[in-house]
Amino acid sequence: DFGLMAGSLEVLSLSDNRLVDLSPLSALDSLLDLNVSFNRVADLSPIFDCHQLRKLFAAHNRISSVEGLADGCPQLKSLSLFANALDGAAATLDVLKRLPDLEELDLGHNPCCSTPAQRYRLLIDLPGLMSLDGQLVTAMDRRLARGFFQTCQGSEE
Repeated sequence: DFGLMAGSLEVLSLSDNRLVDLSPLSALDSLLDLNVSFNRVADLSPIFDCHQLRKLFAAHNRISSVEGLADGCPQLKSLSLFANALDGAAATLDVLKRLPDLEELDLGHNPCCSTPAQRYRLLIDLPGLMSLDGQLVTAMDRRLARGFFQTCQGSEE
């Protein structure tokens, strides 16, 4: 019963357990780090009650949206959603932009960031990002991203 641990549990790993429902985790209001990777989770909304959450690892699941994540978990610093079903690059980016402390992001193998333009947009619109898909974000990466869009805009004129 997770209710007994509410207020004291800060780190929890439930990876590789065939989980579908995260509802029992909503009672864990002191949770800082959560790993639910390699499950069958499609809905992250139950963890939106974990307002102190700083690290969320939810790779290899069935997540198709991050809507509500910024409101529910505004202190996220590290977010791994590698190999899910995230679609809608603009909607995903809108949520991520509202996570001011986000430093590490892993979105590889999702439809929302399958093109270079989508990945470069992340680098431009998330200035605090220090790591993208396990790679350190450098000043050169950001210059290349800006140059990519300047070149695209120049070719449209």
